Amino acid sequence: RLGYGDQPFIVFKHRDIAREHIHLVSTRVRHDGSKIRDAMEHVRSTRIMRSLEAKFGLLPSQKKAGVSVKPSAVEIGAGDIKRQVAAAVQYVLGRYAFQSVGEMNLLLTRFRVTAEEVKTERKGRPFDGIVYAATDTDGHKICTPIKASEIGRQVSYATLRRHFEQSKSVVRERAGAIRRAIADVMQTSPDRAEFIDRMRGHGIETVLRSNAAGRLYGITFIDDANGIAVNGSRLGKGFAANVFNAYFAGEPNPFLEMSRPKEKEEQTAAVEELTESPNDMPPTEIDLSLQVHGADLRELAFQRRLRNRARVRLRRKPR
Repeated sequence: RLGYGDQPFIVFKHRDIAREHIHLVSTRVRHDGSKIRDAMEHVRSTRIMRSLEAKFGLLPSQKKAGVSVKPSAVEIGAGDIKRQVAAAVQYVLGRYAFQSVGEMNLLLTRFRVTAEEVKTERKGRPFDGIVYAATDTDGHKICTPIKASEIGRQVSYATLRRHFEQSKSVVRERAGAIRRAIADVMQTSPDRAEFIDRMRGHGIETVLRSNAAGRLYGITFIDDANGIAVNGSRLGKGFAANVFNAYFAGEPNPFLEMSRPKEKEEQTAAVEELTESPNDMPPTEIDLSLQVHGADLRELAFQRRLRNRARVRLRRKPR
């Protein structure tokens, strides 16, 4: 139907991704040297594929599941390491938003895979690339690094760069849940272990990275529900690793300080409300109210409004 019926062809099985598939390769040049018409070939071939899928009950390629199947961690004994690595990388790219290779690697660690940026030269020009490798449970590489080009464009460095850029808006939209969880957990002034455990209670995995001296130099949060992995510094200066390092080293909890301005604003608003009509309240009562905090101020303001309403009703009572 495409005009290739009399053309030579070869068929080979391919497993560069999680599913096994086949490729059919032919030539567009006939035996007499003429060319087979290729106008609108993609549209025509798609129609043919759809009819074959319907005829033989095949799964339509465009009706893929909304969420890809989570692959297992790489097992050397299972063979075809390249296919296993590719499945893990593609799953992470399809499931999570992140903005760096480091953030991606924390996700790949779950599948015993690591990625590494490669900077070299090609034809005298700087060239950036990416290689992948399987690891053991401690993160040590256990196979020869695999170039992205050996797997496919879907895991290439260019694809990663596009993913990083597209993830910016996604992270901005979804990072609020992580900030709120951190602020909530930090109200209890936890130690490192308690912080990680309580963040996990919010559905967020926390990865702390420290040097040999115990200094915290990196902190990353993984929110599986919202599909993001983000370094603390991307959440704002107040969430960077150096802030947590100072806190865990014994300095005052900065998150308690962050909550005080709001409390002060509420108290100021309540005081202003109390002092709008100073004639309604003796000066000594106003002075005392300034020493009351939070809910007490609001309660006094409410009581004052009730007294004012009662006075108005008494004045309007018919004689």
